[in-house]
Amino acid sequence: MNREAMAVSVGNNFDEYEEYGLSVWSEIGLTAQQIHAKYLQRYPRARASTAGKIRALGYELKPTHGPGHYDIIFLDEPNDTDWDKLDKAFDIALRYP
Repeated sequence: MNREAMAVSVGNNFDEYEEYGLSVWSEIGLTAQQIHAKYLQRYPRARASTAGKIRALGYELKPTHGPGHYDIIFLDEPNDTDWDKLDKAFDIALRYP
């Protein structure tokens, strides 16, 4: 969860869709490892959280771009407080085979 890369991603999302959104993947009933195998195989590591943790921080999870894909929606351009909150909501990076 490199902040600079996330800020670029959120900025690109705003430029294209006029809302600050950060891409995440989720599917009810799947574990983080299963989600990684299904959607994120190109990445050797990923961090995991839950929809409940993200919503508890006050962020919306909006379904976007097809099955399993969501955006964490920010009302304004994310700042260091937003990034700190998200960092604490996600587990340490997990390695997947």
